[in-house]
Amino acid sequence: METTAVHRIIEQHAAVRGDAPALLDDNRTLTYRELNQRANAVARCLLAHGFRRGTTALINMPRSFDLAVMCLAVLKAGGACACLDADPSWPQGISIPQRDGGEELKVLAIDVTGALAAPAQSCANLPILTRGTDIACVIGGLDERSLLVPHSTMTSLLSRSEEHTSELQSRFGISYAVFCLKK
Repeated sequence: METTAVHRIIEQHAAVRGDAPALLDDNRTLTYRELNQRANAVARCLLAHGFRRGTTALINMPRSFDLAVMCLAVLKAGGACACLDADPSWPQGISIPQRDGGEELKVLAIDVTGALAAPAQSCANLPILTRGTDIACVIGGLDERSLLVPHSTMTSLLSRSEEHTSELQSRFGISYAVFCLKK
């Protein structure tokens, strides 16, 4: 698989096998098509609220379908994800940390509940250019000790894992990009 952006892998799966399961939990399944469409809607909402390529978004919520949709939406909007595991000291959902000229950190919360609640509908993928060197994920906070993971590293790991999924695909009909939402 030749791609340099994590979200392009999901888009490819949505185009080729849109009805295949992408997200599974105890009671629900979300297909690649539904995941991709919902993420496109949330990404458009982010862009409408001033989100720009290269922005790091804090996503604060428990593990859920909505968390996966939000992460994918941030990538589609050209940003990087820093996930907090339901930290009550931060706003729920997506927010953007900003410095105010000094050292004070302010947080701009972006309300995407309308885009998340809307039924998945057909909408085109966003044409935002993402390079392999762009950061996809921030691990460990938002300071100089953070680990910045570029798209190229994540896609390389995914392509290597593709070799080990043939048994899963043949026995269960699922691919390596299925996310498990249990702790």
